[in-house]
Amino acid sequence: TLAAGPAGDLKGRIVFVLPSEQKIYVMNADGSSRQQLPLPLLDIVHAPQWSRDGLWLTFSGGPGLNSQIYIVRPDGSGFRRVTNGSGDMVEPSFSPDGSQIAFCGSDGTALYIISTDGTGLRRLPVDGSFPEWWPLGDKIVYSNWGQTYESDLFLYDLTTGQSTQITHHAPGQAFIRAAWSPNGRRLAVDFRDRNRTSEKSDVLIMNADGSNPYNLTAAWP
Repeated sequence: TLAAGPAGDLKGRIVFVLPSEQKIYVMNADGSSRQQLPLPLLDIVHAPQWSRDGLWLTFSGGPGLNSQIYIVRPDGSGFRRVTNGSGDMVEPSFSPDGSQIAFCGSDGTALYIISTDGTGLRRLPVDGSFPEWWPLGDKIVYSNWGQTYESDLFLYDLTTGQSTQITHHAPGQAFIRAAWSPNGRRLAVDFRDRNRTSEKSDVLIMNADGSNPYNLTAAWP
């Protein structure tokens, strides 16, 4: 999480993967104090994400096409494998209290929830990709990217079990994935628009119900 102070100073920390090494790093938001997490050797690591309290990281990793979900503290301690299955399990997202993780299962479209101690695995009655847990608790935004490449965003309500489509693409467009604002009122969206000769990726900001989209990067080439 980043916040700009009166002088424009960046606060907070960033977690990222260095693709050339397949290692996870943590650093300050200004780029200082970069440290590699001392993890066991994994062929592939992907999509690290903070817990809301900043005390844990979750990520997917493993050999080849057998990626599993893990958690670890940002200093490398507390490393633990959460899932225990076959095939790729990817795109983990912490619940707001850090007790559960939503992720995309090994069939590439099914969404699951599991407790961080590895218990309570359950499949959600929707298929999708890139689940992101609402900061206020009882909803998950996801997309149908992968089932179709002209995709949309959906909001699944964990209380009612109902899913609502919140974007509606035009031909050639794809709403691929979304990230929540800290207060849960808005979404930042990975958006692509292709025609016969070109494809352009942009970042959109919209309300949590998909209304009032604004293209932040429309002027970028």
